[in-house]
Amino acid sequence: MALSTIHTQPHLLPPPLTHHAYTPHKILKGCPLGFRLKYNTKKMKNEDVSRLRSRQHARWVVAGAEEEGWEGGGGMEKRSRIGIQGKNWIPAVASLLYVYWVFGSDIPPGNMLLKSDPNTLKLAFDLSVNFWFILPLTNPDIAPHLNPIMESLFNLVVSWTLMMPAFYSEHRDQRVNMLGFLCMMPFLTNAVYLPYLALRNPYDKNNSRRSEDLTSLERFTDGPWFGRFMSLVGLGCILWGFLGRPEFGDIGYRWDSFLNLYNSDRLAWAFVVDFVCLSLFQSWMVTDDMQRRNFAQKLGDDSAKVALWAARVVPYFGLAYYLSTRPQLDKPENTGSGLSSEE
Repeated sequence: MALSTIHTQPHLLPPPLTHHAYTPHKILKGCPLGFRLKYNTKKMKNEDVSRLRSRQHARWVVAGAEEEGWEGGGGMEKRSRIGIQGKNWIPAVASLLYVYWVFGSDIPPGNMLLKSDPNTLKLAFDLSVNFWFILPLTNPDIAPHLNPIMESLFNLVVSWTLMMPAFYSEHRDQRVNMLGFLCMMPFLTNAVYLPYLALRNPYDKNNSRRSEDLTSLERFTDGPWFGRFMSLVGLGCILWGFLGRPEFGDIGYRWDSFLNLYNSDRLAWAFVVDFVCLSLFQSWMVTDDMQRRNFAQKLGDDSAKVALWAARVVPYFGLAYYLSTRPQLDKPENTGSGLSSEE
């Protein structure tokens, strides 16, 4: 319900909200819009406190919140829901198809999840041991000996999911636990990424955050160096597939060996599906992130279009390019949050 639609009844309203009564020490509970206004009840009469705590009158507290710099009640209502909104049905359908085909169907190569071949489990473990090629490069004698194209694809897909924490600044708009999804993405890839896209709420300008509000994870991934580093990681993955493990011979032999694995092992097949899904959905959060950072206003419309289309059409490296060119989140003096420096 937007504030403009509220018709007040003066004899039922709580006392006017003033700055001398506002303090960040007491929490008023029971607000039907899912908003909790911190209020100093010590400076109010007992009967007024009781009226404020009632659900009948708690909604009027939102008017005081608007006075303190929050705009409108509709956005707060929107963020109180968990569900599939707008075009999010597309990743919702994709996630159902992905889970069925990868984990529950007998049609693709290899065995389904409940009938996993021990060789498939061993392959998954060996790929994890060789992650980012650290062990093969530092101690090749003890590193598992695997097809280099398979290793390249595995590392590229996992590195792809490791770029998603760069969008963690949107977690304040969400009713789902974004951090939990991010922690599981490197292990379950699209089985986690696609459901998050289906459940996430779109960007709300009333909930945009400033750089001083960033967590350690957000600060770590907010700078352009993160996208550049992940570009180098992706390049290293490709070079390993073509040049790593010389004993696998030329490109033709490596490719034939990988195709044999793809046609017989569910894990190898799943990583190809992961590559396709991430290519299609890697830009799903980019548009909201551009609005949050005022990309076009800061760097121009042309730069914004190039970055957006790169993220849409260039697998992996397009997203890395966007992360390396996007502006940082606004400083407090550049935001339109409605809060003055005195508050």
